[in-house]
Amino acid sequence: MTESKGYWDRLLSRRRALAAAGMAGMAAGAAALVGCGGGDDGDGGPTPGGLIGERKDTTKDAKPGGIYQSYQTASPPSLDYIGATVNSVRGAAAFPYSRLFKWKPGIIELPKGEIEGDLVESWELAGDAMSITMKLRPNAKWDARPPTNSRPLDSSDVKFSMDRMKAVSVYRNDWFRDVNPNQPNPSAPIVSVETPDQRTVKLNLSFPLAALFDYLANTLGLFIMPKESDGGFDPRETARGTGAWIVDKFEPATGIEYKRNPNWYVKDRPFLDGWSQPIIQEYATQLAQFRAGNIWSDVVRQEDIITTKKELPQLLMLQGEHGAVAPGVFFGWSNSPFLDERVRRAMSLLIDRQEFAAAFADEARFKAEGIELDIVYDNFLGKGWGDFYLDPYSKDMGEAAAYFKKDVAEAKKLLAAAGHPNGFQTSFYGPTGTPYGVNYMRNVEVLIGMFAEGGIKTDIKIVDYANDYVPNYNYGQGFNGWSVFVNTTYGGVANQLRTNWHSGSAQDRTPYAPLHIPNPPKQGGQKDTTLDGLIDRLLREPDLKKQVGLAHDIQRHLGKTLYTIPFAYKTRGLSLTWPWVGNAGVYRGWVITSPPTDTLPYLWYDASKRTS
Repeated sequence: MTESKGYWDRLLSRRRALAAAGMAGMAAGAAALVGCGGGDDGDGGPTPGGLIGERKDTTKDAKPGGIYQSYQTASPPSLDYIGATVNSVRGAAAFPYSRLFKWKPGIIELPKGEIEGDLVESWELAGDAMSITMKLRPNAKWDARPPTNSRPLDSSDVKFSMDRMKAVSVYRNDWFRDVNPNQPNPSAPIVSVETPDQRTVKLNLSFPLAALFDYLANTLGLFIMPKESDGGFDPRETARGTGAWIVDKFEPATGIEYKRNPNWYVKDRPFLDGWSQPIIQEYATQLAQFRAGNIWSDVVRQEDIITTKKELPQLLMLQGEHGAVAPGVFFGWSNSPFLDERVRRAMSLLIDRQEFAAAFADEARFKAEGIELDIVYDNFLGKGWGDFYLDPYSKDMGEAAAYFKKDVAEAKKLLAAAGHPNGFQTSFYGPTGTPYGVNYMRNVEVLIGMFAEGGIKTDIKIVDYANDYVPNYNYGQGFNGWSVFVNTTYGGVANQLRTNWHSGSAQDRTPYAPLHIPNPPKQGGQKDTTLDGLIDRLLREPDLKKQVGLAHDIQRHLGKTLYTIPFAYKTRGLSLTWPWVGNAGVYRGWVITSPPTDTLPYLWYDASKRTS
């Protein structure tokens, strides 16, 4: 049991002394975007405060060489992308492996969400949109080391990867209609895979899927692995890919070393010879190493960023745009008080989102330096999704906007009507370590303090991340209690909403999720067919304006049902990078970019600016 109310009281009493990144920084470690603090800004120019620098395209001056000095806080348990159950594996394995499509980065300017081929050179959609035929790049080659020996990629590798995904991936039910032939999933898009020749792959679809590229460029979906990974080498311990980098050394106790892949299909890229990621667990050590120039970027927390910049003025400070992730409270549905909608609404009414931002963002301090953080509040999509995002406090949110405003008295009325006049005791379940960033538990403890104001008392239970939390809580949800998810981006907006709130998804967070709950609670209800229907329409809708309207409808519906509860905020975060990192912040990834392929190959080491 943790005395979290005391923590909340202490936090409020010294809110102006805190300058934490809040939930906007929870996924920063996973993103690892050099020179981007929570996203990207619009013009790349300096602010009146003089601290923020410019993005400069120095590609014409770029020279090959140099090992980028980075770090990781913990080692992934494996390099097997398709078999991964945790995002640390996917983040590491995205360096050596490629996907079929990728999102085109912006150069200085913001990216536009445009698709381009990764392993696919060209493609054609059928007239009825029920299939896509893809031609593979002839110059995509596997790792030069045995057993792949620089052989060309062919369609059998894609077929192998898709078959393996269908057999073992945690997302297999989201992709393939007949994973369970006796109970086909009508919301899954892929019926079959054909390989007419070595360079051709054809996907046959269940329905006309306007969001097809949300799947095929999805950074948490399908990365192509060689058929030799079935017995030719152990994909958990090493990798043989077609991507921009090769795994040179993988030692879970010490870290990962990558080298540039001379076989990568993009000529003369990456510029860097490699990427070094030793394990450095403690922030104090990370910061000391950064200040000494031994780590090149992605270290300094927002509370230390202005001081560090002033003490080391040669550092490049860049300001990002609002991020897309929208963290939220989620629930276990096994004999749970949270099955009652009134309880969920009460919990949302107990959260003071403005107080949350005031306590953590320290907006006034940045304003004094001429920096506007531009605080906005999360809905079920983050502000980084652009027009798809709906301000939860706007009139366009309808009646659901009322549940985003703190109202303790109304919360207590709802709890009393649900049979809890004196509140109730519950548990928060969280993961070991810091897989979701250092601010995760700080935010959880503040939430616990807020819920206590309405009589909901919470103790904290920490369970093993990889072996227990991920399968049994984050995916399983067959428990009695609550937790917090970071809301990793899964693809475009349609796939994002489908993954989190459609009954056909492996990670559906509504109470009606028999796919992932071993013993689903009996409450006499049906699936939320309204919500499923809205998401299904969005998956199929080709018109952008109508897509935006459907995304708003979905957020309004979720705002009333509150199967999960958004509580966080976004700022235009800041980052610091040493000046010898050429092109820092220039190649700018879209919401769901994969940095190792899409942006990192264009960074370079400018030895002339290395002063120590």
